[in-house]
This record gives sequence, structure tokens and C-alpha cells, in this order.
Amino acid sequence: MDPLFIFYDIHELIIQHFNYNDIFRIFKVSKYWHCLILENSKFAMRKIRLNVHESNHDEVYNVLDQKISEMNSDVLDLLESQRKYQNIKVYVDHGWDFIDQLVRNLAESLVSIEVSSDIFVENLKIPNLKFLKLDNPLLEGLTSCSNKLKKLAVRMSGREYWLKKESPIAIKSALKKNSQLEVIELDEDLTSIIFESNISSDVNFRLKRLCIEFLKFNNDEEIFGNARKFLEKQQNLTNLAIKFPDSPTIQWIYENQTNLESFQIKIHFEQNPRDFQVISNGAIKCLDLDISSNWQYTMNIKFALRTFITSTPNLEVLKIRMTSPLEIDDFRFLLFNSLKLKKLYQNADECLHTYNEIYEQIRQDHDNISPNVEFFNNSD
Repeated sequence: MDPLFIFYDIHELIIQHFNYNDIFRIFKVSKYWHCLILENSKFAMRKIRLNVHESNHDEVYNVLDQKISEMNSDVLDLLESQRKYQNIKVYVDHGWDFIDQLVRNLAESLVSIEVSSDIFVENLKIPNLKFLKLDNPLLEGLTSCSNKLKKLAVRMSGREYWLKKESPIAIKSALKKNSQLEVIELDEDLTSIIFESNISSDVNFRLKRLCIEFLKFNNDEEIFGNARKFLEKQQNLTNLAIKFPDSPTIQWIYENQTNLESFQIKIHFEQNPRDFQVISNGAIKCLDLDISSNWQYTMNIKFALRTFITSTPNLEVLKIRMTSPLEIDDFRFLLFNSLKLKKLYQNADECLHTYNEIYEQIRQDHDNISPNVEFFNNSD
């Protein structure tokens, strides 16, 4: 009997409790443990990611930072390896024959794939895939994904001219067949594709996090209407990030997303934000605001900011990303209207000391403000 497999179950029970650093140390102890972890342990493979990227010497590295081969000489060692990697990250611009073969070899074991390239392996079934992140892909490659996805993140990075007539079909098909999706992240090109029609009746997943981007000066009411119909079905959302929605969509979110805890929004007002109003939402605890407007309305941005503050009564964390720091009057308004506030993030270091001083002065004179507010720079 091969001694490697004696007490194999016991080894697995032990390894499943190790973090990455533990695995790294054990990996170097002896050939026995090296082999046990990289050849036989399913639990260890869950915590190891194979990173394939290009450097000045075209070297391939794994997550343990050990050089394992060179693209132009010993890649066969990796292809012939029996290691059943579950997680792979690929950032290369060439050598795709190698990558294609590698992914095909690992298809049965792969759980997580992150790819930044113009190409993604097509016509391949990856039955256990749960996490898929693609940058600049040919969307037809989405036919390779499983029906067990938990997270799908796709970005075209402004290369919408690559989209083919089959692209909308591919991305929508991937959404329809994955009923277990919990996280979706799409850039502006793909957001437009998804919501050019009403897909709410075709999807069965219940998302926890959604990140979408609309075109900055998009005035297509049909796209926003379809987005609201989609959101209406996503009542389990706790985290929503959205760029450049129209005002009715923001108002709809505040009124209808009653389980939303974290809301990140980037909004540009083409009309006067002085008249902007939303209904109060007591579920939101973390608010990340990036507000801008046409130049003639710049002075009125603070009215939109105050609307968000008064409409989020249980706010604990506020992140403000605006060209100018929070004005003193607005800061005072925030303190008196956000009684549960714990953290304020701004994009100006020099203001933090001033905020602290004002806060301490107000706290000495008033008992009805939050007693433990901390101030941070957005880069923290």
C-alpha cells in the first residue's frame, strides 16, 4: 500500500483548518508534505491559486511564489502535472495554445477562473465553476461556463466595438442558466446589453450584490425601466453599486429596496439637483456618494447631498467623493441628522483635523449626536 494514502482522511481533516500561510509552511517541510498538498489534497487546492502571467522573462508562477516553468521551455511539466488546481488566474497576451490546453486539462476541477485577455476558451464545459471574472473577453466564450456560478464579473473596458451579434445572446444565456448567482458585476457596455430588453422574467437567481454601470449621458428610458423591473425581482440585495442612473431609478431604489445595507452610487445631475428628492430608507447603513453636475448647478450639489443624508436615517458609514470637500455647514447638518454615524470618509486630508475640532465642540454642547464618529481619507 502506498504510504502516502495511509490516514489520508485524517490529513484532509487537518488541512481543511489551515490558512494559506500554514499551507505554505507545510508545503516546504518535506517531499511527503509537498506531494500530499499539491497532488492529493482537495482542501489545500481550494486555498491555492495558479497564477499564470507574463514577466520580462515569460515566467509562470503559482500562488506560492515558486517559479515552476518558463513559457518557452518547460511548460509541458505544468501540462503533464497531476495537480488538480481549482483556482486559476491568467493574465497573458500570447501563448494561448498553452493556456487553452491547461484550462482543458483542469476543466473538471476548476471552481474559479480569472482571465484578462482577448480570448477565452470556447466550446468547453467547466461543470463545477462558481466564480468567473473576465476582462476584455470574446463573450462567446461564456458558453463554457457552468450552471453553478455564484459570481460573474465581466468587463469590456471600452472595447464595445468587439461585440458581435452573438454577444448579447451569450451573456444573457449565461445569466438565464445560472440560478445560483449571488454576485454580478458588469461594466457600461454589458449593462446596456443586458437591459436593452426586459430579462426579469427569464432569470431565477436572487442576488446579494450587484454592480452595474450606465452610460454617463444615457437618456434611454427603456433601459432604465428594464433595470428597475430587474431590480424589483432582486429583493435579497444587500449591496448595490450603480453608476450614472437616472433620478427615477434612484428614487425607486430608496423606496423599494428594503433589505439594502450598502449603496454605492455615482451620479451626474444634468438638471438642477436642488429639486432632487427620495423617500427615506432605513435599511441602508453604508452610503458611498460620488456626485457631480453640469457646471451651472455645481453650487447646488449640496442640496442633493443633504437629501441623501436625511433620507438615510440609520447611516453608519458615509463615503463622499466630490471635487470639493464637505463644507462646514453641511458637516454640521450631517452630524445632527445622522445620529448613528460612526465613520466619515472624505477625499481631503487637510479637512480631517478641522472636522475633528468641530465635532468635539458640537459634542460638548449637544447630547443628541453620534458619540463615536471617526474621520478618514477615502484612500485609507
